[in-house]
Amino acid sequence: MNDTTLPGIDLAAQFPASFDGDPVTFSFALFGLMVTACLSFAVLARLVHELQGYGFRLREPVGLARISVACLMLSFFIGTAPDALFLLTWREVSPETTALLLTIDRIGDSLVPVPFIGALSLMARGEPAIMFQLTRKPVPVDLWPTWPMVRRQLMIVGLVLIIAVGVTLGK
Repeated sequence: MNDTTLPGIDLAAQFPASFDGDPVTFSFALFGLMVTACLSFAVLARLVHELQGYGFRLREPVGLARISVACLMLSFFIGTAPDALFLLTWREVSPETTALLLTIDRIGDSLVPVPFIGALSLMARGEPAIMFQLTRKPVPVDLWPTWPMVRRQLMIVGLVLIIAVGVTLGK
């Protein structure tokens, strides 16, 4: 193994082979993976903080719903974060580090079903109680978000877009 190759991977290429040298698709992929990883982590962190603060119980409908969403966010995060990190560090790290990132990516990909199936199991088990709780005394929901509701998420999206474009242009 020399400084620019791993078996089957040409690290001297401007972008990974799957992008066929196209910076636009690389940038979109990096942006999509990073924004999904960052937003899912942000939601997961908020849910964990709320679960600690409020002490939701798994046997309560709100606890089942929150933990199910947390499991889904964990599934999204472990599925996208290693891929985003691999693209973000393309040609910037040693071949050994790239090989380690690819191993972490494979492990993450194989672990995605664990929290996903956990979320599905919790939702299936708790669906009757959750539906009863949601329909017992319906509260109208305004589907149009206000600025305070989306400000943090849009800031994350904007920052990730700048990073993705900057990384792509820097390659």
